[in-house]
Amino acid sequence: MDTYAGAILDAVEEEGMADRTFVVFTSDHGDMMGSHGLIAKCVLYEEAIRVPLLLRGPGVPAGKRVRGPFSHVDLVPTLLDLLGVERPLHLQGCSQRTALERGFVDNPEGGIVVEWNGPNNGIGADTPNRARIEEWMRMYGDEEALQKAFATPSRTWVGDDGWKFTWNGSGAHELYDLNTDPGEQRNLFGNPAFGERIRTMAEAIRRWQERTGDSALLPSF
Repeated sequence: MDTYAGAILDAVEEEGMADRTFVVFTSDHGDMMGSHGLIAKCVLYEEAIRVPLLLRGPGVPAGKRVRGPFSHVDLVPTLLDLLGVERPLHLQGCSQRTALERGFVDNPEGGIVVEWNGPNNGIGADTPNRARIEEWMRMYGDEEALQKAFATPSRTWVGDDGWKFTWNGSGAHELYDLNTDPGEQRNLFGNPAFGERIRTMAEAIRRWQERTGDSALLPSF
């Protein structure tokens, strides 16, 4: 992958297009690769949702690292801004061009939302509405319990302040302080000391649902 990313950049240079070409290196998701005892994607841990994003082109400061959660929804508006093209009114997201200059993201609502709807388990699906159940999975539940788990929607709020809250349709909610626990080993959701923080993050998710027309039903807590 590194070799051919370099080959693309070399070709852009050799053709004399570097001063008028944007190159974006990113991905739609990560994989767990053994973290948390999991292999594939379809979960909202950092290994699955935090992906590379490298951008090179005119107006992009070289060698600068931008800190903070950046949503893929903002990528196209940012590129349009860099190109000097007016953002269509129907296009979601906002330009983060200024973040490239100052080195940190300042999201309008203080964070971003990541969504999961299922049904999938990272291995495959027997039909569009039913995940493939491998024999080893049955030690964790019967067919219908597993199907329900794979199809349960979740919404995650990743705050600019490094706190992360996952609101799970099954009630298995999670709260992590990524500043001190980047590996998400200590779920703080049940700690009453963080009740107000959780409510604030849940309200941010609700506002996002209203703004985007998201109809996922998330349980009260």
